[in-house]
Amino acid sequence: MAEFAGGVVRVLLVDDEPNLADTAAEYIETEHDGLSIVTATSAREGIRKLDDSFDCVVSDYEMPGRNGLQFMQAIRDDYPDLPFILLTGKGSEKVAAEAIQAGVTDYVRKGRGPEGFDVLANRIVRAVEKRRAEEEAERTHQRLRNLLARVTDAVVSLDDDWRITHINSAGEELFGHESSELVGEVFWVAFPDAIGTRFQERLEAAVERDRSVTFEEFYPPLFTWLEVRIYPADDGVSLYLSELDDVLSTEGDPRALRRQFEAVFEATDDPMLFVNDSGICIEANDAAAELLGTATTDLSGTPVGEYVRDEEGLGVAWTGIAADDRREGSVMLDPVDGDTREVDFEVAATFPGRFLVVLDP
Repeated sequence: MAEFAGGVVRVLLVDDEPNLADTAAEYIETEHDGLSIVTATSAREGIRKLDDSFDCVVSDYEMPGRNGLQFMQAIRDDYPDLPFILLTGKGSEKVAAEAIQAGVTDYVRKGRGPEGFDVLANRIVRAVEKRRAEEEAERTHQRLRNLLARVTDAVVSLDDDWRITHINSAGEELFGHESSELVGEVFWVAFPDAIGTRFQERLEAAVERDRSVTFEEFYPPLFTWLEVRIYPADDGVSLYLSELDDVLSTEGDPRALRRQFEAVFEATDDPMLFVNDSGICIEANDAAAELLGTATTDLSGTPVGEYVRDEEGLGVAWTGIAADDRREGSVMLDPVDGDTREVDFEVAATFPGRFLVVLDP
């Protein structure tokens, strides 16, 4: 006996044999709690009776006028997700194959007694339960999407294959891409600059260990520091990212300075220098030293202006720059090896009196 725990299920049963339809309806309603059957003797009458109150349609295949599949096609535009069960006769494998291809929810061999009616009732309950579970899942997902849309952090959800399944509006703003451009993409394809960084290392470690992790990391493509929170789940992982305005606000703290340097240098191969407000290079990475034709130790303590020809460009780019601002431009480099070249640069304030310079040769 099929019993439905989710409230009364209203079923429209369409069969051109009215006595059989009435018999099936009476038996199912009597023997199977929670099922309410309304009958119709043709597709035309079924279309007239059908409304939003029904949870399932059951239709015979062989009927005068429209057959069962034609009936389904006639109502699909108005009821695209309504479960539709087709009744087929003996030896109707071809009809069953056609029904599957047409998109019926299920098909049942037509029965004329209690055993056949019981099978039909069970199939109805199974189809409706499946549909209601899908609707509840969609409502849950929509509530989650609405919640994430209100979160100020950038939220990125990934599945088990590292594909992006969701990104909220804050994430769109942070990365400068619409969600439609990113959803479905493999994370490492969408953000190749993250490959080989501590960000990748920590993300993969969190997933492997199934453990939540929080850390701060400089992300060169965005030219900013991020607080990253990673939450693994059974079906993937969620990332919460927020920009840190003053991640290192203690001027002159050598431990904080070293932490910043290490994160920057390990995260990128781009030429980078860290300078003070007087234009003195505090530290540079290997890529910057190679570009300027010197050693990193020789760059430290040297005015950046010694390596550029236009003092009104890069040499004074940090003058008056705000704590949350950045500047871009181009400059003629005059490296030690004499190979003068024009490069683009970007400067951003990291904390009071300290500036990060990224060169793009």
